[in-house]
Amino acid sequence: MGIKICLYSPDIFGSFFFFAPQAITERLETLLHFWRVPSFQARLQGWIASLRAFSQAPLIGYGWGTFSTVIPKFNPDPEFLEIRELYVGHAHSELLELAVETGLLGVGTFFWLVIGFLKQGAKLFEKGDGWLGHLRLGLWAGGLAILLDNLANLTLRTVPVGLLFWLFLAITASLAERGVKRWRLPKWERMGLLSLVLLLILGSPILLSYQINQVRSSRALFFGDLEIERDRPRRAIAYYQEAATWDRGNLLALYKLGYQWLKIGDSPSALKCYQKIEDHSPFYPRLHFYKGLALMGEKKYKEAIPELKMARGMENNFDHNFLLAQLNEGKAEEITWLGEALSHSGRTLKLIEERERELQGVGARKKANELSQRLKETKQRVSIAAQRVLLLAKGKENWEIVLLPLRKALQTKPDEPILHRYLGLALYQAQRYGEAAGELEETLRYDPADAEALDGLALCYTLQDKKPEKALQLMRKAISLDSKPIFWRDLGFILYRKGELGEAAVATKKALEGEDKAKTYALLGLISLSQRSGERAQEYMGEAIKETSPDASFQKGLEEVWRGSKPRVNKQEIEKLLYP
Repeated sequence: MGIKICLYSPDIFGSFFFFAPQAITERLETLLHFWRVPSFQARLQGWIASLRAFSQAPLIGYGWGTFSTVIPKFNPDPEFLEIRELYVGHAHSELLELAVETGLLGVGTFFWLVIGFLKQGAKLFEKGDGWLGHLRLGLWAGGLAILLDNLANLTLRTVPVGLLFWLFLAITASLAERGVKRWRLPKWERMGLLSLVLLLILGSPILLSYQINQVRSSRALFFGDLEIERDRPRRAIAYYQEAATWDRGNLLALYKLGYQWLKIGDSPSALKCYQKIEDHSPFYPRLHFYKGLALMGEKKYKEAIPELKMARGMENNFDHNFLLAQLNEGKAEEITWLGEALSHSGRTLKLIEERERELQGVGARKKANELSQRLKETKQRVSIAAQRVLLLAKGKENWEIVLLPLRKALQTKPDEPILHRYLGLALYQAQRYGEAAGELEETLRYDPADAEALDGLALCYTLQDKKPEKALQLMRKAISLDSKPIFWRDLGFILYRKGELGEAAVATKKALEGEDKAKTYALLGLISLSQRSGERAQEYMGEAIKETSPDASFQKGLEEVWRGSKPRVNKQEIEKLLYP
């Protein structure tokens, strides 16, 4: 028989590979690289969070049934779970969940029961009794299998598996103590058993009703998710409301309902949902973040700030810091929040990008497209944060408040061109042109069509008096990609430094369509001075002083330089004002 199995097994397994190659390959991939599987990653997060929670209350735990309300604040990487749509609502281990809820006291009691169960099973090995002996061993082995499964699972609390386990445990203990021949129970045991049966009969309608409501709630939640897949948010909202009605403890339904209300702009309804969740579990993932958004939608900005600070305390990421910076605009702490946001931006971009690639790989186009849109929006917010922090840091001596967060972000995502671009621009503003050129060259290596990087690199070369032809080539390419007025002014400056004054004047005049006309007129005045046209220079400088520049320090400096000494000796100082 063994020889036949050995001979036929290659054919059997070969047929599996022939008829279902993808299924077999995916299963082998799962076994060989289990750490990449989302299910394992969620379990790992749950185990780590459980150990952290247990370490904070090791003696008596947090109380029975409190795991899902307590554990979110101990999750090691909530952002990872959120982007991958994984939720750790239980420990994925009966032992760890018991430890969190009941501490060493509960775990010790459970181990006492398990050790007793194992000892009783050992006694059964000493007894023969034919098929009855095999039956006893089967019951004991079944209970042991459930215990082993619950080391990395949580089925012992479900009614079907839990009932079987305690039944196995009771029968095994009874048979081991009494033997199979003593079937008649004493009177007090019969009364206890009868009371238990009556209790089960009386309580079964309540339990059954609860189970039916849970099934209805899960069904409504499932159909709500289907409607989201079909881009029908209104129908999804109706299903999520139904799910929350059938099971008031279904926090996931309330969470999804609040999120959909937020997406369609109904902040008051979203706020009600998040308030109900907070009443059950104040540590629910991203609860305070979305509650803060709902409050912002209601224009209750003062109330939104503490919510977002709580969110940041549980999950320090780009989104939380970025919103706190927006709410503190114009205050001293704004630059701190922006720096924190930028320092976390690399990881956020990396997580979204990785998940998007995975979804594209498995053909989940809709989800992948949603993440692609989210990636685009996040990059836009990173650009806004970087531009704002550069503006706030301008004129400060300590440029490390900008450089350190960007370098930290690049450690996580070294191939992100946006981060290289703004690090290069920050170094440029700090007048560290050599380092700035290196970062901007790195930007163009990843994104050759980045007009901002082309412009910045051209100016770096020009201000170092290096590669004038290359600088001109880069500047013309930037204008071909984006014909912004500021680019025309920068082109005029590069041509001015090369001595091509006629072309410089033509290019600079095209920048007069832009907002900062003061700097444009000043450059035209500088070009006129080089052309030895004093009257025209006087006219342009007069216009520059009259115009209001967004850069107040430039306008004040220009007025002092122009009116404080003779024009012919002020060219270098005006250059420094224009391009410090």
